[in-house]
Amino acid sequence: MGTKLYVANLPNAPSAPALREHFSACGYVSDVEIVPDRNPGRGRVSAFIRMGSSASAERARTELNGSSFAGQLLLVEAAPDDSGDQRGYPTRRPEKNEDESRTRITTQFREPANMTYELDCVDTTIVLRVFYPTATGEWRIVAQASRAADAPSAASTAPSRVEALRNIARDCRAGAAATTLGRIDWESVEQAMTKVRAL
Repeated sequence: MGTKLYVANLPNAPSAPALREHFSACGYVSDVEIVPDRNPGRGRVSAFIRMGSSASAERARTELNGSSFAGQLLLVEAAPDDSGDQRGYPTRRPEKNEDESRTRITTQFREPANMTYELDCVDTTIVLRVFYPTATGEWRIVAQASRAADAPSAASTAPSRVEALRNIARDCRAGAAATTLGRIDWESVEQAMTKVRAL
């Protein structure tokens, strides 16, 4: 068995962090991707969850299938690893970062208003939150030095995701943000985000 699970019978507005917490009882959760309901109100929200190992995926499939989550009984099945889902939903194909020593995305998950990416930048971990366009069509990106609520952060809003990230990089280099973010190799962050089509 691989590390990817298909989870069905979710509540209409599932929380990615809550799903992550639910499945982490069976091991490390490396990715949570919620698949929106194609026919809202019909209870067809589902998700793909990638566990840290095939053993933890098997444990989650066995122990959490039929478990209660937000008042719903979950259906948990093994999902094809990175070969496209047989139910017709699009799946992400992880792309290898050719320069593993510089920056790589270690975790990514979808939330109602944004995508969150955790990146390993050599000796520093940063969290990027990419918020979907507002009514004005602008993208907002928030960069934090860690997941802690009080961690140093920088933010930018721009017409494109690339421009928003480059604004953050420029501000961090100029010292407008904390020194932790100023030491980041922002070119390699942009490359890593581009490889997973996050920019």
